[in-house]
Amino acid sequence: MHTQYPLNSPQNFFHPCIIDLPGGYRVHGQSKAHLQDALMALKESGIHFPQSPIHTYASSEPPPAPGIPLVPDGEIEPLSTVPDKPLHYHIELYLNKSRRSNVIDSTHSDNCFTLSLLANILNDKPLKRLEPDDIDTFLDALAHLPPRAPSKLGPGMTYRALIEKSKREGMPTIARTTQGKHIKNLRSFVHWAMDSRFITEDPTCMVNIADYTPKQKSKISLTDEDLTKIFDPKFEAKMDTPAKHWIPIIDLYSGMRLNEGAQLYVDDIVQVQGIWCFNISGDRLGQNVKTPSSARYVPIHSKLIELGFLDYVKEVRSQGFDHLFPGQTWGPNGPAGNLSIALNKTHLRDRCGITDKQKSIGCLRHTFSTLASKSGVLTRVITRMMGHSDEKTVLNKHYVDPADVPECKEWIETIVFPALPIRPHVPGRFDKHYLTTHNKAKRGERTKVTDGKRQRMVKCVLPTS
Repeated sequence: MHTQYPLNSPQNFFHPCIIDLPGGYRVHGQSKAHLQDALMALKESGIHFPQSPIHTYASSEPPPAPGIPLVPDGEIEPLSTVPDKPLHYHIELYLNKSRRSNVIDSTHSDNCFTLSLLANILNDKPLKRLEPDDIDTFLDALAHLPPRAPSKLGPGMTYRALIEKSKREGMPTIARTTQGKHIKNLRSFVHWAMDSRFITEDPTCMVNIADYTPKQKSKISLTDEDLTKIFDPKFEAKMDTPAKHWIPIIDLYSGMRLNEGAQLYVDDIVQVQGIWCFNISGDRLGQNVKTPSSARYVPIHSKLIELGFLDYVKEVRSQGFDHLFPGQTWGPNGPAGNLSIALNKTHLRDRCGITDKQKSIGCLRHTFSTLASKSGVLTRVITRMMGHSDEKTVLNKHYVDPADVPECKEWIETIVFPALPIRPHVPGRFDKHYLTTHNKAKRGERTKVTDGKRQRMVKCVLPTS
């Protein structure tokens, strides 16, 4: 409908409606109607035009030569002369772009908070005037930011006031790695602003993100003793929902991420070439995958079938549920948010007494990979089952096909797992949970999913003046 070409492109003479843009580009349209779409897109990007700036030319009459303005000076507002806009103006543009993209909700919420904090700390300073000293001010604020800061804001209280209070009272602060996450969000915003030509220099260029990266290995495998504690039958009654019971078992025997298992639908249990598999994708309402390579089929290990997993799937289907693990609360980090707290803090730390900070329920995935490697499973097969990209070498990227389902099934059965006291599924075990979930749905308390995405749980509060 509308395209962009450099000024010296021959396409300049094919379209009768043209608008000059900063940086040596023009927008072309075959008619005024077509060009109106281009104007709307430009306005969304922050480039504003006065009334009716479109000039038309007869098809036989070429437009003025490149470099000659098509409209009188001043009628089009070049990007370089746009008045200084406050931070919240550009932040809103950036977040609107984020909403239209495939960014998952947790990432969008994180961006909202980071940029809201930035605008408040810097008193909504114009974007063009940001300097390295302003970034230092923001880094100092991050270093004194309390955990769950929005909940600590009193009526009429600003983040600047909260930071000053934190400094005075020596309040606990967010982790260094969390500070690094906010810095990455800030950099993404700054780089977008540079790509959009709102600014020409990067005020964050002197920040070393490596200073915010943990120096030690973040996670380690769980030992046989750890696994025995986690799956001890004496805790079975406490694992009173299907998600709490099944997802740790599935993660151990498949290498799945916690959220990948938690977001499964009943229809994601499929047969591929006669082999039962988990279909991990972002195709259904509320689902997402971390990277393109994360979308995959993972064969269901025979141990899961032995434990009655396929019988459980039939049971959930017969109850009329769409989700494989019904009754979960879906938050900004997906359905695994509250589940992670229940499994890590309540079960792993409090019940099992596993307090090593390098160990979590997520380490079941690490454990699967380690056991697979020790059992002699090919690296390319492990990579495929784990949902990682296998493009580190030219050989793997261009000349070796990824492992298919039959190959993955053959290899996954060779993995030597420790003998664990996991009891098979008992039909009817979760009947009370099913009834509660159905009743909540009837009362309209079921978590909603809008436009294929989970509802955004974090509101972005930006200055308006």
